[in-house]
Amino acid sequence: SAAAAVVPQIAGSKGAKCKYGFGSKTDPVVAVHERRTSRCEEDEDADRQLKTLDADSYWREDLEKLLDSLMTNVLIMLLVLVDVGNVLVTLLGTGEDTLIQTSITFVVLGLFLTELSLRMLAIGARFFKSYWNWFDTFVIYASLG
Repeated sequence: SAAAAVVPQIAGSKGAKCKYGFGSKTDPVVAVHERRTSRCEEDEDADRQLKTLDADSYWREDLEKLLDSLMTNVLIMLLVLVDVGNVLVTLLGTGEDTLIQTSITFVVLGLFLTELSLRMLAIGARFFKSYWNWFDTFVIYASLG
C-alpha cells in the first residue's frame, strides 16, 4: 500500500527523532503520529530557548530603564557635585589630598565606573553609538590614571 511505502522514508530521514523507531511491523498511522509528536517536542524545545532569550533581553531593558531614570540621573549629578566639591576643597586648601578626600575620590570614581559598566552591559553595541558614552568613558578612564 502507499501508506506502507511512506513509513521507511520517515524512518530513514536524517531529522527523525522518534521515541520508538520504525520497524517493519509498525503501523503507518502510528509512525506518522510518532513523527508529529517528535516534531512537537522539537518545537517545544525551540520555544523554551526563545523564552530564555526573551528573558535575557527583558532584564537588559529593565536595567537600561533604571539607568535612564530620573532617580539615577539625580544620583549621578549629586556624585558629580560631591567630586567637584572635593576637588575645590583640595585646590583652595593646602593643595594636598587628605586621606578622606582621596577616599571620596575613589568611591565616586568607583560608582562612576560601575554605572558605565552597567550601561555597557544594558545596551550592548549601541553603547558606542552615543558620543556622550564615549565622553563618559574617556573622562572616567582619564581619572583612573
